[in-house]
Amino acid sequence: MATAAYRDKFRKWVNDYAATNELREVIEADDDYLDDAFDDALDEANYAIGPTLQSAWTLTTFPSFAILKFGVLLHLMMGLSAWSARNAIDYTDSGGVNVRSFNKWEKYQQLKPDLTRRWEMGVNKIKINANFSAGWGDSASEYAIYYN
Repeated sequence: MATAAYRDKFRKWVNDYAATNELREVIEADDDYLDDAFDDALDEANYAIGPTLQSAWTLTTFPSFAILKFGVLLHLMMGLSAWSARNAIDYTDSGGVNVRSFNKWEKYQQLKPDLTRRWEMGVNKIKINANFSAGWGDSASEYAIYYN
């Protein structure tokens, strides 16, 4: 479960406040949903991306919030994309004005490749560096330049 400080820091980064969500005037990701996204991102970082580590990261031991926030946002967007796709409605009034209600799915999908690249590359680099440090005790290796 994410602490209030982590939730607040993430909400500040994505500007997810009722006052800034002008159309719906609510926080888009409530605390429970955000906690699940943090847990899912950590789970993915520990077990699905890149080389393995000797011990799993927790929220307080993950080395970089700057990297973690990309994973959290990806997990939030995937869930919100599914919700948006299920609840989207296109409407055209008699004057020919086209309205797309709750259709954020396409915008989220445009962001996904860049966020995925940043997330996966960041986790891989952290894991490779951690494995080098654990395996060689921070001694220099001519092969390190290929992975750092």
